[in-house]
Amino acid sequence: MSGWFLRATEEQKDQALRNADSAHVVDVNDDPTFDPRTEDMQIENKYIGFLGELVVCNKFNWIRHFPPGHDTFIHGYTDATDKDGQNIEIKTRRAFYPNHSNDMMVLQVEECDLAVLLFLWEEEGSGESYVVVVKWFNRSFLSTRSWNMWISRSIWKQNLREREVPKRFL
Repeated sequence: MSGWFLRATEEQKDQALRNADSAHVVDVNDDPTFDPRTEDMQIENKYIGFLGELVVCNKFNWIRHFPPGHDTFIHGYTDATDKDGQNIEIKTRRAFYPNHSNDMMVLQVEECDLAVLLFLWEEEGSGESYVVVVKWFNRSFLSTRSWNMWISRSIWKQNLREREVPKRFL
């Protein structure tokens, strides 16, 4: 396995699922036009995000802000804080999802000092889950782009290839 891979522990996976279930209860809105995804998909998407947060915060010794919106007077709505007090946003995806054009994914983040885009996948047959950093975004980049992470399909693929992610995910 590549040195870029961060393996999710069973405890982290269990915690991410508990976090996703509890966060979903808070987010439930009876209006289907508010979020057209199925309830299972909403929970799955939260699980993906929370698992990425847990793994990367553990790796870099960041303080994770959970539940979302907790102590916002201190750190706003960011996902984590590092030892120097920098506010960090963490976004995790299982694939490249173009939403700006066929070749561009744009993800909005809270005002922060650092944002990280992660890729999460499961190794076939083993049930092992891995997270890899796709790209880091600093405050200067984000503040000049309306607090959006911009990444093209070609950069996404190039970075995953350099990190030796299995070819089936490229």
